[in-house]
Amino acid sequence: MNTETHLPASRQEWLSLRAQDLTSTEIASLFGVNPWITKYELFFQHRDNSIVEIEETNRMRWGKRLEQAIALCAADDKGWSVKAKTEYIRCPELRLGASFDYEAVVDGEPVILEIKNVDAFRFKEGWLVDEDGDVEAPPHIEIQLQQQLMLTGFKRGFIIAFVGGNDIRYLERTADESVQAAIVAEAKKFWELIEKNTPPEPDFARDASFIISLHQTATKGKVLDSSADPVFNEHALAYKAIGEQIKALEIAKGELKAKLLTAAGDAEKVVGPWGSLSLGITNVGEKVVAPYSFRRFHPYFKKDIQ
Repeated sequence: MNTETHLPASRQEWLSLRAQDLTSTEIASLFGVNPWITKYELFFQHRDNSIVEIEETNRMRWGKRLEQAIALCAADDKGWSVKAKTEYIRCPELRLGASFDYEAVVDGEPVILEIKNVDAFRFKEGWLVDEDGDVEAPPHIEIQLQQQLMLTGFKRGFIIAFVGGNDIRYLERTADESVQAAIVAEAKKFWELIEKNTPPEPDFARDASFIISLHQTATKGKVLDSSADPVFNEHALAYKAIGEQIKALEIAKGELKAKLLTAAGDAEKVVGPWGSLSLGITNVGEKVVAPYSFRRFHPYFKKDIQ
């Protein structure tokens, strides 16, 4: 594989490089396992050169801050020689690219270190741990590392998960030729869709908000007769039925809220075998024209309660 190595001089240069490629953080979209963006939305971003950065959350911000400390812990724990890997590597032919966290020398050979600062709850919910204690990262992370290995030509890498602030896990991975071949095959198909301007099939559940955003114009005076379109009519009637169900549920929900408040009286909190109900008073400050207060109504239900 012919690759180019770039050392971006600025964040803007780095973003410009990434915009040309399917990056290792995007590639999972082609397999339907990217938590942030679908293949359908990614198609429009690359077709229109409108790549949208994922809004940085507080968890992501702290993850970046802690990367160096976690890498240094790995060096100390394992006796590795560790350094930040700041280059951007791309394959122009396939338009695949990757940025990296850290690189280490292990047993005399270079390895990729993909560092993840993981909340304990998210680790329990999204990472698989078998009866022997072996850990499998979420699919998008496993695929991310395989693309990084493919572009560097490295044979090994480690996903380092720092869990809950006090538990570090080392997930060693080797280059998987079958996964890497699948990445190449899917990337070729994706860029062919771009060239032909043929969007992939949407996932209407996951892509709903994005599809709605694409259809925000109308031609004045244009009328569409759906009489001969049974699918359109079916969707329209289903939408109507769901709207009526939501309205009925909102009425029922309001009725139950009224009954709960009546039974709770002036209690600030109610606890029970089902969970708890917070009913304190929230005061709105002087920034509004007319300061006011309202009573909270925040239920917390236990997961196993039906």
